[in-house]
Amino acid sequence: MRKIVALIVLGALAVAVPARADQPHHPTPPPKPAKPKPPKPPKPPRCAPHNAGYKATGTLVASSLAPAGHHRFSGTIEVDVTKANHHAPTGVQTFTLSGAKVKFHRGIDPAAPAAGSRVGLHGKITELPKSCPADGFTPAITIAKVDIGPPRRPHPPRPPHPLHPAHPMHPAHPAHPSHPSHHHPPGGPQYEPAKGS
Repeated sequence: MRKIVALIVLGALAVAVPARADQPHHPTPPPKPAKPKPPKPPKPPRCAPHNAGYKATGTLVASSLAPAGHHRFSGTIEVDVTKANHHAPTGVQTFTLSGAKVKFHRGIDPAAPAAGSRVGLHGKITELPKSCPADGFTPAITIAKVDIGPPRRPHPPRPPHPLHPAHPMHPAHPAHPSHPSHHHPPGGPQYEPAKGS
């Protein structure tokens, strides 16, 4: 009986092996090449200057501007800067314009703006991070827009306040008349004798 079972198992294996041999063999795909990672851009130095918005106001000293397009001019403009952000230098400063947009307000001659006209400057300025030393660093200012308007009218001086008139003296109150004394003279009250007695 055992022999018969063993023969049956061997026959089943003999049939299964040719069937597996008839199946096509799929080759193992080659491994995909690793994609090279792009190198990271180098970090900028910690104290490298960067751009910030620039805004300043002042009065016009002189200008030499030439048209460079629609409402755009190139040349130089000298301004007595009275106020500027980012600790930018003040006082008389000369700026070079390259195709900057310039707006001439009413009353300003574009060919020859008068000295003393109000000037507004807008652009970019380079600055260092706050934690970096600024010794020997000079900020670069690039002007993109200029506003030129008439000078401010001086305010008339205020008249001095008139002195307040002195208050009239109140009339002195009259002295109250002294009231007769109700005290009896020494020795007691004096009685007059009755008439006809």
